[in-house]
Amino acid sequence: MQSPVSRSSTGIYSGWFVVLASGATTATAAATVFYGMNTFLNDLISEFGWAAWVTFAGSSVRTEVGGISAPFVGWAVDKFGPRRVLIIGIGITAVGLLLMSYMNELWHFFFVMALISLGSSTAGNLCGFAAIVTWFERRRARALTLSTLGGSLGGLLIPVVAISVGEFGWRSTLQLLAIFVATAGMAFGLFVRTRPDNHPQPMDGITEADTDVSSISTAINWGLPVSVAIRTRSFALLMSAFVANGFAMTSLLTLAFSYFEYEFGLSKGAAGLTITVLTVSSIFGRLALGFQGDRYQPVKLLAICSILLTLGLPLLSIGTLVSSDTGKWIAYCGLVVSSIGFGGSVPLRSLVIVDFFGTASFARLMGVERFISTIGGTIGPILIGLSLDLTEHYTLGWLMAALVGGISIPLYLMAKRPEELIKKYKTLASEQG
Repeated sequence: MQSPVSRSSTGIYSGWFVVLASGATTATAAATVFYGMNTFLNDLISEFGWAAWVTFAGSSVRTEVGGISAPFVGWAVDKFGPRRVLIIGIGITAVGLLLMSYMNELWHFFFVMALISLGSSTAGNLCGFAAIVTWFERRRARALTLSTLGGSLGGLLIPVVAISVGEFGWRSTLQLLAIFVATAGMAFGLFVRTRPDNHPQPMDGITEADTDVSSISTAINWGLPVSVAIRTRSFALLMSAFVANGFAMTSLLTLAFSYFEYEFGLSKGAAGLTITVLTVSSIFGRLALGFQGDRYQPVKLLAICSILLTLGLPLLSIGTLVSSDTGKWIAYCGLVVSSIGFGGSVPLRSLVIVDFFGTASFARLMGVERFISTIGGTIGPILIGLSLDLTEHYTLGWLMAALVGGISIPLYLMAKRPEELIKKYKTLASEQG
């Protein structure tokens, strides 16, 4: 029988400060790049006369460059540590936002979006996750989930960003965002670090009752090598699911603001509140589903998240087919349901990588996962933008996103942990430790 858990006598566990710092840097990225830049897509279409699919393709460049750079970021995190990589990424992001405020040509737009994507990918939650998994084992799902709340809390600032765009213009707002990233990002990023060897506090900050803290050893850092993990059937199924899921999820996150502003004629501030609805709903999803990753199989929980994401998207389509007021509330219901599914998937995607393949190569595997999964996230907004240009509505686009996203559900359910390989590499790690 497992003995009850007692609080470490060495004070607040240092790992929780890493979780807080990681969440704060994620909040900074969410308020500026992840959600913030979506508030002026319609303004760019109006000011420069670009087609919707071309403008949305710029956001897709942000997604794909982030995916292409992710494996290199993962390698750099494993080699140099998350803090150094994170600080460099913050600097690149701030410079990119500043340069974007001066753009005038289409090629400027694609260039700065690629630069911002490179910076935000380098400074993204991959660094925070890579640090956090070294501090937690029994409370890993809880720690990862709490760190991802930063993304939702950052999203709560979007009405402020949207109002700033309406009052001061998108160029001045970008300059303010650049300053915000440089100051807030640097301040919090300095506290993101991996757990040192022989750290005086026990793993997770807990110890068994009546056990001396000094006798607690660090958990075994086991894991499948990248070359082995990527050849497993489990990895192929997970990556395929992530591609399909990314098509639906990225389309929702990128275009929700533009959809409500365009289809229902909402003001910038009112459309910004839709992102508040999205982020608050995602918080519920993270807490309700993400926390369960320590108790239930993360991959099964991911299937539930995909079901919710897929069920909500058709309601966005229905919202464009009925009267404005009724349609708006139907669309809000769809946004809530899909956002709960999205929110739960954020910590679970990282947790399933640890659950299936261990922590030894976590950052590199997450980098490979980001690279592959962004394929869907790149294609989704472009195709929805194309359907918008052809039909002048988002109806067909949301239905397409739901159909593609639904493919991920059976793929998640078919994915199984590679038990024999897990046993092999846990034994090797134990013998070498």
